Amino acid sequence: MIAARTGLMAQGLTSAKGQDLKELSLMSSEKAEALSASAGAVSASAGAIGQR
Repeated sequence: MIAARTGLMAQGLTSAKGQDLKELSLMSSEKAEALSASAGAVSASAGAIGQR
């Protein structure tokens, strides 16, 4: 699934004909949400390590 969606994203960014704006929007918001969650986890881990 990830490979298929990554291909869709690459195609949409390089070709106006291949764009699926609804899917690109969904993927963009999902990526932002995942990045935020990842940054929060890294921050929590760093804080826990700093308290040791």
